[in-house]
Amino acid sequence: MRETKDMAGTETRKRRILLYSHDSFGLGHLRRSLSIATEIAARDRDAQMLLVTGAPFPCLFDLPPRVEILKLPSITKDETGAYVPRRFDLPVREVVAQRSAILGGAVRSFRPDALLVDHTPTGLLGELRPVLEEARTRNPETVLLLGLRDLIDAPEEARRQLESDGSFDLMRNVYDEIFVYGDPRVFDVARAYGMHGDLNGKLRYLGFVCPPGVPHAITDRRAGPMRILASAGGGEDGFGLLSQVALALLGPMRDERIEALLVTGPLMDPAEVTALRRLVAEDPRITVQERVRSLIPAIREADLVVSMGGYNSVYETLRYGRRVLVFPRVHPRREQWERGKRLAEMGLVRVLSPTADQTGRRMGEAIREALSGPEVHGKLHLPFDGAALAADRILSRLAGEPETCPGEHAGRRVRRAPGL
Repeated sequence: MRETKDMAGTETRKRRILLYSHDSFGLGHLRRSLSIATEIAARDRDAQMLLVTGAPFPCLFDLPPRVEILKLPSITKDETGAYVPRRFDLPVREVVAQRSAILGGAVRSFRPDALLVDHTPTGLLGELRPVLEEARTRNPETVLLLGLRDLIDAPEEARRQLESDGSFDLMRNVYDEIFVYGDPRVFDVARAYGMHGDLNGKLRYLGFVCPPGVPHAITDRRAGPMRILASAGGGEDGFGLLSQVALALLGPMRDERIEALLVTGPLMDPAEVTALRRLVAEDPRITVQERVRSLIPAIREADLVVSMGGYNSVYETLRYGRRVLVFPRVHPRREQWERGKRLAEMGLVRVLSPTADQTGRRMGEAIREALSGPEVHGKLHLPFDGAALAADRILSRLAGEPETCPGEHAGRRVRRAPGL
């Protein structure tokens, strides 16, 4: 631990870790950061953490001990995929400048020993670039870490973006280490994005980040109707998914013994939530819920989980060995489609192309087919301990532990980039 003392020479400085989560659309980045913070808090009871996020509702989640949240002005995406302020009626560049100033002030005042950035190397629209440069200049000992989820977009588009916005330069010259929250058997980040040479040497595949806790043993389903959970994640663009599930249950599946829980997410437009409730109001088999503190109990009880294929939704469901049907977003990013396609090739999910169908027939057929298939837990050989390994790696760096040989770290497996 880095130790400093106050003017009386008696106080030991506790480790300080700042986690940055831009969260323009959905809540996935914040949830990953909270999972890692929870694992850090469990390992180091003195660590103090500041989570800086642009998520519109960060208070929805329970905070680990010794974690505070600093809320940035929220930015979202419009129907074209362009960034726009969520609440302010101001130019987006002005709001980005405000966010960058808040971030810079947080780094200067909190003085973190480590800064972990989720997903976006430059920050949203480059807001993090001056902060990283200042942090590197003012305190060269600060450990700068980047965490990437398994997929950003279609590989060719993601590579173009990383090249054009200067992300590769930051990875090469500023970040000390790059965590990949995934497994190269699903998606080989280094090969797909052309991260060779010195960049490849900084990569570590840690496995998928899921909320802490060991899944209970998977048991035979209890008697009763088949249970379907349809989750729209944050919900901002989830009405298409949930309405298709509702139409399938009300139409071609109207006579089947099924219980369905449709979770809209806190970011769905209230008018869409109302429309969905009206659509299913006469069917007692279907429950609509706007938000839940945790989806895990519902996932464990489900025979099938229908989602858009977001990182958290898919891997938290697979962790519990449940069947997954993916109805992915394909615009403005193809991340969900690409993830679903790769997992489908491994026999772990089924994918339904997101085409509107006013009868619900296609969705009904896909649900029936998914329910008739086996659960996937017997096929799973994926690592879901990414949050724990990220916490171990961060704390070992701050403790000054020497690098171990590739593929090993503190007696636990850290998956290095292929080819090393």
